[in-house]
Amino acid sequence: MSKSNNNYISERQLEIVKRHALGETEKTIAISMGISVNTVKYHKKMLFNKLNVEPFRKQYPY
Repeated sequence: MSKSNNNYISERQLEIVKRHALGETEKTIAISMGISVNTVKYHKKMLFNKLNVEPFRKQYPY
């Protein structure tokens, strides 16, 4: 898959979503990857946009 494709999922996005699925918090992901919490949130947001899905909390706010 070409990296110029808007639907390309980066290695960083994939790693973040895998860690999140394993129960890590945004803060622990950020610390272990050496990035900011805002960067973790940005990557998650971009991944959800590429997959054309709403974040879980937006779908089930309770």
